Amino acid sequence: MSQLIYPYEAILQATSVTALSAAVRDAAHQLGFSSFHYGAHAPVKADGERARFIFDGTEQQHGGVISSYPASWFERYQSEKYIEIDPLVSHCSQSIIPVIWHQQPEPDSKRVKTLFHEASEHGLAAGATFSVIGKSSELAIFSLTSERTNASERRRVESRLAQGYMLLAYLHESVCRLGLPVNHTVSQISLTRRECEVLQWVSAGKTSWEISRILGLAEATIIFHISNASRKLQTSTRTQAVARALALGLLQP
Repeated sequence: MSQLIYPYEAILQATSVTALSAAVRDAAHQLGFSSFHYGAHAPVKADGERARFIFDGTEQQHGGVISSYPASWFERYQSEKYIEIDPLVSHCSQSIIPVIWHQQPEPDSKRVKTLFHEASEHGLAAGATFSVIGKSSELAIFSLTSERTNASERRRVESRLAQGYMLLAYLHESVCRLGLPVNHTVSQISLTRRECEVLQWVSAGKTSWEISRILGLAEATIIFHISNASRKLQTSTRTQAVARALALGLLQP
């Protein structure tokens, strides 16, 4: 089985927010990052009104945020209302393409420049930010950060995008199991033997073409099985499908 899966077993098996936070922190450190920040929020409030996405820690008491960012940065971010100008939040609210901080253009706004300067002073100097849309249309945003900004650190951040996105998929699935509404149960989801087999190879890091060669099937057939499994699991990517199937016990790590 893929070595990619093992670092995330503790995340899927976490039985509390505290245990989950510790597992994510350990995984982030294994990838070479000093801290992380996660926030997930539904598109509408309980009263049906459309919600404004808030990823600044103000809803931490409700379990919407899990983070190892310093408390001093939370306080500064909130007091200055940086949520309203943060280009990372703006991007991730509209796209699931990861953002590498050092590859972003120099901001024109003096206030945005101040935001990044102050973040760096709080130990959030470099990193990448990821986002994903969950099965209930909730938006989750996740950042992995480093205190260093040298050239080697920037190259390392760029090389960790795949692991960062996978970490978000597993983290979000675990958060859903711990507290966010879940619209399905294990008994309601049934994957075929072939769908399970294909997802098992996906979890091992194989591409659709590679799986087709291993199983002696057409690549289009492999893609068909992955799409069917993703539809049943109510996920939008193959990484999410593997994470959810593992969490539900439909696959063995």
